[in-house]
Amino acid sequence: MELTERISSGVNTISLAMAVTAMTSNELAKEQELGQIKNKIKIYFKTHKKAYISDIAEKINVAPSLVIKACDELKKEGFLRDL
Repeated sequence: MELTERISSGVNTISLAMAVTAMTSNELAKEQELGQIKNKIKIYFKTHKKAYISDIAEKINVAPSLVIKACDELKKEGFLRDL
């Protein structure tokens, strides 16, 4: 294998490793954000017995899709239930 091929191969390996690291960092950030949203929803439900997704989203200032995802997880954890 020529030196230029080895260098090119090494660059591709480094690029792939950097992409995997970035993806992992993004996934971690999303998990942390979802955890924060779940905590805000728990706090919201300390003073509200029931609510619409839109009400929660507006109150905690996040997209309704994130509220839905967080509520789905909270249901799986047994914190919320459907009425």
